[in-house]
Amino acid sequence: MKKLFISFSLAAISTMAAGAGELVPVLQENFSRCTSTTIQGGYLAENYYFTAEDHADNAGWTSNNAYVSERAVKFSAKTKPAGYVVTPALNFSTTTASTVVVRFRAQAWAHKDDLVNVCVQVEGDASTVQKIDGNASSNVSERNEAPFEMTFTNVPDGAKFRFFPEKKEGAVTDRWFLSDVVILEEQEQPSGAHICTGAGYQRFDDLMIGNESEHRYVAVAGTGLASDITIEQQEGSAFKVEKAAGWDNRKGGTLDITFDPAIAASHDETITIKAGAASQSIVAYGHSKVYAPIADAATDVTANAFTANWHRVDGYDHIVLNVYTYDQAPLVATDLMFTKYIEGKSNNRALEIFNGTPEDIDLAGYALRMESNGSGGLTFGEYVFPDIAVIPAGATFTVCNSNYSALRDIASVTIGFNNGGYANITTFTGDDAIGLFAPDGRLIDLLGYESIDVNDEVSGNWGQDKSFYRKSNIYEPTDKFIASQWDVHEMDYCEGYGQHCLDATGPVKRIIKTLTLERGTTSARIEGIPDATPCFYTVQGFSGERKTPVSAEIRAGNYSGIADITGDSSDAQPTGTYDLAGRRIDDATATGIVIVRMSDGTARKEIRR
Repeated sequence: MKKLFISFSLAAISTMAAGAGELVPVLQENFSRCTSTTIQGGYLAENYYFTAEDHADNAGWTSNNAYVSERAVKFSAKTKPAGYVVTPALNFSTTTASTVVVRFRAQAWAHKDDLVNVCVQVEGDASTVQKIDGNASSNVSERNEAPFEMTFTNVPDGAKFRFFPEKKEGAVTDRWFLSDVVILEEQEQPSGAHICTGAGYQRFDDLMIGNESEHRYVAVAGTGLASDITIEQQEGSAFKVEKAAGWDNRKGGTLDITFDPAIAASHDETITIKAGAASQSIVAYGHSKVYAPIADAATDVTANAFTANWHRVDGYDHIVLNVYTYDQAPLVATDLMFTKYIEGKSNNRALEIFNGTPEDIDLAGYALRMESNGSGGLTFGEYVFPDIAVIPAGATFTVCNSNYSALRDIASVTIGFNNGGYANITTFTGDDAIGLFAPDGRLIDLLGYESIDVNDEVSGNWGQDKSFYRKSNIYEPTDKFIASQWDVHEMDYCEGYGQHCLDATGPVKRIIKTLTLERGTTSARIEGIPDATPCFYTVQGFSGERKTPVSAEIRAGNYSGIADITGDSSDAQPTGTYDLAGRRIDDATATGIVIVRMSDGTARKEIRR
């Protein structure tokens, strides 16, 4: 109901603003230099402060309790109320502008305590104040929505406009956002060429390459143009810009922008709209991701060869196929690795790192880093291990929240709120991937799916209300999370915390072949496999600087045995006969129980007499 009312009100205001002349922009401020992606809460550091010199497109802005947000300015905080901003002095075409239109985007913080009317007035003249309901629109976060519009009359040349909040009844705080300020003067005979846009920034939802993008619509208005409007983009742009129906090359219209990336990356691009000397810009941002490949069963299987298969490869630069076998051998870890993760009630948070190598490891320079609510990048929280800390061979190092009463007395270190505040490494929730980093900056091991890997096949809430215990046959850390390596327990399960050991012996991976394949490839023929070598394979995609999680492991079935028996296949033909030890034997003379390998990769058991 609120949105319908606002739409009606804006229509009425637009009608009021229309007159005999044309609206000519005298100021367009997109806050395009405000590039923080952190939505600040109640505690704000000084490095987030908005300053005109560093963050405004136009010089001369003044402000109070203003902070940098995402191509917007955020005002006020729990402890710093009444944030405002004042425009630079405006140059009108006459000593008094008869009609001035102010367009802008504004919304209150989405919290029950923040109830705000956003007020606009000519600076120094309280009689000119106009108000909008800051809780009734989300047009800062959703810039396909229409901006607000106000009309002022008889505004003197050199005037400034102030934007400030007014608490509604029942409000506790007055946090709000402002973006895309456009101030226009109505002129009967416009001089010069001008272009203005309805939104200077468009953020697209995360997109899996191969899926259809959402559409973003930006109004473009040209005034006094002597040449056609052109659209300039960088070479290989990840955004497609089309002129919607009704576009006029001299007056503009609506641009339809879609996200069309070729690789997985964060894309932050400037689209420039020009006509002669007049120009205006739109910043487009989108994060593209790729699906992990899905490996399929091997085909055309023989004792020494098979064809590996997979699908879902849109957006890859190349694909890596690993073919390997397992040898039974002593298990020795190749590096430090996570072995326990506990995400429980309240502040019950704990981690365990295990040294399964034969040597003591000095932890100087090692670090833990995590995401923030799946927002991307292992940059939010950091814990640097004490320089004097050492993990003896076969031992663990444990980290837990200082309020976790069941574990804090046995943990190697405890971390409280004051040790990092919101960035405390033990404040992770179920969608925060956590990385273990070596002193050289290399990611050794990863707990959880990063936001770049989350899609309709991989959940973003991978670790909510769960305890993960690494299986005792896993001896290698991995920089991509593999869920099958972990046993999952209920919330707050913490039995054996601080203790981990590897199996004495187990399957040790031995690489047979690694192939790097071109994009678009969906199969590869593997030949020359040594006799009596059971093979497995996985596929991993690479796109830009990203790599996907590894596909599920596929048993190739090239080595026969009872475990390979899958049943009869009416169309397949026999390709080889094997005894129960997996040795190939002569089909014509074979007796007893034998395994017959079929051309489609299946196997069947037969009794020969």
